[in-house]
Amino acid sequence: ILTVKDYSLEVKNPPNDARDPDEWKQFFLPYASEGIRSCTITFDNAKMTEALVQRRVLLGTLEHMLSPDTNMNDKKKLFAQIQSQKDELDANTPLLRRLFRKSDYDSAVSLYETIFVGNDCIEKQIKHLAKQPKTSNVSKVFVVFETERGKRNALEKISQEGANFRGHFLKVQEPCEPSAVRWHNLEESTMIQVTQQVLALLVVVAFVAFGAFVIYLVKHKFREWASGPAVVVMVLNTIVPKICHYLNSFESHASEGAYQASLYIKLTLAYWVNTAIAQLIISNFSSYIASSVLPVNENFNDGGNEEVVPAENLLPNIYALFLWDMVYTPLISFLDLGGMYAKYFKARGAKTQKEMNLNFQGTSFSLAERYTNMTRMFFLCSVYGTIFPASYFFCALSLLITYMVDKYMLLRRWVRSPRLGSQIAAFGREYYSVAVVGHAVMTAYWWSGFSYDNVCGNENYGYYYCSQDFLGSRMFPPLPKNQETLNANIASDGSLYHLYSIGTWMSEGQEILTQLCGWTSTILLGVFVFYKFFKYIFYLTFPLEDSTEDQYVDFSALQRLGQEIFLYVPQRRVPGFTFPLLMCNIDDIDKNRVGWKDPFRGYDYHNVVFDIDEINPLNRKRDEKINTDEWDSKENGQYKLESANPVFSIVKEWKG
Repeated sequence: ILTVKDYSLEVKNPPNDARDPDEWKQFFLPYASEGIRSCTITFDNAKMTEALVQRRVLLGTLEHMLSPDTNMNDKKKLFAQIQSQKDELDANTPLLRRLFRKSDYDSAVSLYETIFVGNDCIEKQIKHLAKQPKTSNVSKVFVVFETERGKRNALEKISQEGANFRGHFLKVQEPCEPSAVRWHNLEESTMIQVTQQVLALLVVVAFVAFGAFVIYLVKHKFREWASGPAVVVMVLNTIVPKICHYLNSFESHASEGAYQASLYIKLTLAYWVNTAIAQLIISNFSSYIASSVLPVNENFNDGGNEEVVPAENLLPNIYALFLWDMVYTPLISFLDLGGMYAKYFKARGAKTQKEMNLNFQGTSFSLAERYTNMTRMFFLCSVYGTIFPASYFFCALSLLITYMVDKYMLLRRWVRSPRLGSQIAAFGREYYSVAVVGHAVMTAYWWSGFSYDNVCGNENYGYYYCSQDFLGSRMFPPLPKNQETLNANIASDGSLYHLYSIGTWMSEGQEILTQLCGWTSTILLGVFVFYKFFKYIFYLTFPLEDSTEDQYVDFSALQRLGQEIFLYVPQRRVPGFTFPLLMCNIDDIDKNRVGWKDPFRGYDYHNVVFDIDEINPLNRKRDEKINTDEWDSKENGQYKLESANPVFSIVKEWKG
């Protein structure tokens, strides 16, 4: 399926004053004789647009306190409506009702003053930010070509030969889909983005360490609570997504795909450590498959008295975690308690149609969270599949149930998500490959450890303590020939000189299987490391070319073929608003290219360009019709901004 991404190119480092879309069109025309369809120029105005969004949010809160017919665009009428609430607070009003109305009145006055009154009010801040020279600096440019061939030709030649634009060498790349662009984060530098992500990742690491410590305490301090570690893991895995989403909200990402990838890394780290790795680290070697531990020592063969210390078997906890993923996680997702509450309870108290619509939008979901739920099950199976063969069945059943529930929710209940493309899927394949290699390595370790009792010898020569824990000793690969090396301290004991092959415990068949698994895991790990090195180092020098074929379908023909095609229109989705808030003038484009349509109100209602008259770059007000006679007299029938230093993004479309 062709999308606007297949025809588009993003300029990453445009000159600060390159604000004319016609100039960009003339620059790219030599690369694409078929023509240019649109150009979007964004500015370093994130602080200003953030303040405009905050103003809208506060006005929405204020609107909820007032009568539905209040004119929120007229400050005088708005203040008069607020004052009318005070007039209703007379002595004849019941006391309880008077108290509630007094509280609403005070809150309304406070919101009004925050928005409109004082030197620190939001409107003053917006006007101040609009006057800053930095706000008019160009941050990114998106160009849409008429053909795929034109886009590919421009991308290839500029990437290989360079392009001089006003003495400025441009860096270009293929952009993400318009709905996946995070327009308020485009101007952040790479250094700031990396710093934010590293700090957030460190917080996740600290939380994971804390979680592992809690699991350890429960396992060793509350031995009588058999399922305690599994319950702690379940609680941690419920909390982790909330923490990771919160941390991600402080990061700057240019695209929704990058945002989801960052979230994917955090969730995977937390899930894998809490679910599989921590359990392995804190468990005693002898309790992997046994219900108790007999802490024997070198004097065991002398008949010393030893205390049997109970220790919970590891496998029941793994079984409990699979049940959790098979039952609880899909059930909570299917019940959609938040969505049900919004539709059947919260919607009943809605005062306006807008509030009612918000309760029926559907539940938002995270693609990264859905993927990491599956990788968590797969990794748990990869680590413990050999020692707990039922894992393969439980994992397959969990994945099937998750698929069926997610498919139903995606088609019926969840809100529509941005078009992320294959970025998250490709990102997830990297983790699946790590899990497969981990499975091979753990298989070798699991087979080498049988019978997990730390006992060597036989009935002819007697039994004695030895270590069977290759994993705990960090010895890789766990080959049978290294048994005596693992127990070198025992071989030095003169009292055991009469024993044959001191420190060995494997049977002949176990040695063959361990040898096979050990070398297989070594080869697989080596191939994996070499492949990753080749991919990330060698390919940096010789980048892969686009392997997709040109479909020879013009951009202008896509709509005639019945396909939805949108342009790069700066906008932002804000909780509490039915539709995104527009951050640019859209008079110069076909409205079908915006990506959505409000059946009750025009686009001007959702456009922050009209919110404050002093920074409105257009020569018209909200919902005021354009003078079509003047419009048609301009070149190509396009409406042209007259501001020399615009502070809002510019989008211009040229008809084919």
